[in-house]
Amino acid sequence: MGNPPKNSIESKKLKVTKLYLSVKDLAIFAEETTPDYKDFLQPTLEINRAFDHLNRASSVEQGIKEPEEPEAYIQDSLNKAIGHLYRAFFDVADWLSINLRESIIKEFSGFSHECIQAVIPEYYTEIVPTIEKVSKKIAVLRNDKDVVAPDADRQMDSYEEILKGLHEKITNVRAKKGGLIECEKRLERGKVKELIIKILLVLLGAIAGVFGTLLIT
Repeated sequence: MGNPPKNSIESKKLKVTKLYLSVKDLAIFAEETTPDYKDFLQPTLEINRAFDHLNRASSVEQGIKEPEEPEAYIQDSLNKAIGHLYRAFFDVADWLSINLRESIIKEFSGFSHECIQAVIPEYYTEIVPTIEKVSKKIAVLRNDKDVVAPDADRQMDSYEEILKGLHEKITNVRAKKGGLIECEKRLERGKVKELIIKILLVLLGAIAGVFGTLLIT
């Protein structure tokens, strides 16, 4: 069975179904990786609006509603449904990128730059810059309320792959947290040792000064 013509009603119905499944897949991933996602309502609102437009199109096809230009009405309703599902996807993607960024920064904020650089060198060179870059790109697309980017489908696949890859990297980074803790302990011991040496040097200097004074007198 071949694909329906690109701008036909059937092709747009197929598009709605594929987009919905993509949104659902990413939303499930978000629920599994970010516990607070259940409180994020915007994607659900966009999905509800998409299904509202889908049912408007269906009402014409079922003969329940009879607009003056049935085909144009169905096309318009399906286009609006597609737009809402695109926004739902990028809302979820945006949530994930922000959450990943905030969670990783918060989790490692208590560690020194020196230890992070030593134990997880890719933290500054790969993970944080990639999250920032993806966050900005997703936000631009999500905020475009009028048109859908011609390459939105490709970007959806790309962002989903990047976000899941980032989550895997962050999971691997978190596994190195024990090394960070040990590094901080070594640094702290080194600081204590350095402080003790400084105190001893001050005391020795003071003692030497006292003896020097006694010898002179």
